[in-house]
Amino acid sequence: MKSKTLLIGLVVIAISALIVGIGITASSDEQSETGRFVVLGETQSGIFGVTVTTVTPCSDELLGKYEKSDKHFTKFVSDDAIVYWHQRMVDDAIVEKDHIRCKFDKNTKELIEKEFEWRSDIPEHLPPIITREEAESMVGGKIMNTNLWFISPKSHRFPIKPTPKNPCWTVSIADDRGYNIDVIIIDAVEGKILGHGVPLPSSGFSFSGPQDATNCTGSWSEYPQNAESWFNTMGYPTEAMLYPNEVKVKSHIQSTETAVFYEVAHGSSYHFENSCDDTTYATEISVWITGYTKMPFTFIHSCGGMCYTGPLSLSYEFRKGSTEDTVTVGTCLEGNCSETCDLFEWQDEFFYHVYQGKTVKEAFDQAMGEYPNCGIFSCVRFAGDENFAIVPVVERGEYCPLEFAVQQARVPEPAGVLNPLRKLRDDHLKEEYVDRYYEYSPDLTKAMAKDPALAHEAAKLLVKYSPMTGRYVKGISEDKLITREDIEEVVSFTDRLKRSVMENREEIGVERSQEIVKFIDEFKEQVEASEGKTFGEALHRSIYYHKDKSKTPPQREKQPRENK
Repeated sequence: MKSKTLLIGLVVIAISALIVGIGITASSDEQSETGRFVVLGETQSGIFGVTVTTVTPCSDELLGKYEKSDKHFTKFVSDDAIVYWHQRMVDDAIVEKDHIRCKFDKNTKELIEKEFEWRSDIPEHLPPIITREEAESMVGGKIMNTNLWFISPKSHRFPIKPTPKNPCWTVSIADDRGYNIDVIIIDAVEGKILGHGVPLPSSGFSFSGPQDATNCTGSWSEYPQNAESWFNTMGYPTEAMLYPNEVKVKSHIQSTETAVFYEVAHGSSYHFENSCDDTTYATEISVWITGYTKMPFTFIHSCGGMCYTGPLSLSYEFRKGSTEDTVTVGTCLEGNCSETCDLFEWQDEFFYHVYQGKTVKEAFDQAMGEYPNCGIFSCVRFAGDENFAIVPVVERGEYCPLEFAVQQARVPEPAGVLNPLRKLRDDHLKEEYVDRYYEYSPDLTKAMAKDPALAHEAAKLLVKYSPMTGRYVKGISEDKLITREDIEEVVSFTDRLKRSVMENREEIGVERSQEIVKFIDEFKEQVEASEGKTFGEALHRSIYYHKDKSKTPPQREKQPRENK
């Protein structure tokens, strides 16, 4: 069955400026108009090993072969590419989306592509305009920041129609709690209010609502619609919502079908505001996802969502602390991210490469190469399995009890514990018993989830006996005999597991609970018969062993009795 998805479109983030730094004055937009926003200093280190410097075509030989102006470019050097970026400015005004971008192969120095976005209706210099102070005096509320723009017809952050021809002041307003609730667009020449832009989630605050936390308003949909479209194209039927309640969010986290999860909301690395009166915390996700497999793909689009990805974070809990077959991607909108990274364009580019079948990390790096400004302040981040892809479609599936146990107990290197058991299953066990195990797995896992100490006990046994299993599947002789103490330890666990199943029989079903108890008792009988045998000998004499499934590994050499 193809995996379903949840696309939580809570508050659309629309950031459309692609600029860099701070700078100097200039004579015209055809000369050094980027001066005010160039990165100062010799070299800066960006995220993912990207080196950032400021150059001109005259000072950089490679760039000078293709660009003859004296414009300032920001140069990004990564492992495999060199990218030059120039943001167009008119005096102190940012020309939204106008830029020059050249990308080269780092090794061959071959030009891969050149982008040139340059509107012809933009003047060389600013006309007479009202001052920043005059613009701010026209709006009420707490002012967060004010910037001067030539707004693009393709703007996501300032989607006002018709597109203003004059430069505009954009004034971001916060409520009493510091939440960015509005962006006022003011014609800087005529001095009149034209409309509203899209506010950004605010970093480091605990929000209680969507765009406007006080009035619970705002429902822009470009970001979630973009993700929904790509997910459907990839083969994941997607449920898209605005402001889902806790029941809806929880139902998709507690799902064996939801494999890709996207959220856009006010929040931090530890929470997101999923509706006007509800907050989802990472600690809640940790509880909800107990007994279910990790989420294969999560896009955490809260303002500070990916600033921290360690224990107790959203990223960590969606991945259940794993870095195998699971990834989180998202934003950390600190510093100058609102001025440097066009997140909508980055997201669309990222999903395009994911759809092409690249690993999520390859798609991430490719999008970063296309929009390198997103890396200067680490505005977009990745955590998880760098070799994992979600095209073709992956299924989330159900936890088997053993996987649940090692995850719940936070066993280090869980694959090293589980892989010998998987090898044993595939090469040496009868299919009928393997099928029964997986048939009962969801209910056995639920029983463990209701008794955390039981899961830890199971993990302890797995860690103890995994090396013995590993030697067997590798064909290495085993001399160690199974003792009465070993048997009592396992039997104690099976008895406790049966009690937990029966205590949850109303949820599991009375008849099914009895079937599971019978299955456990059958296993208990096989364990009881293993005393004094090696692991291999006990397995071969059990009802589970499939003698024709693989070659029999070496047997223990019998030792001569000692003379007494």
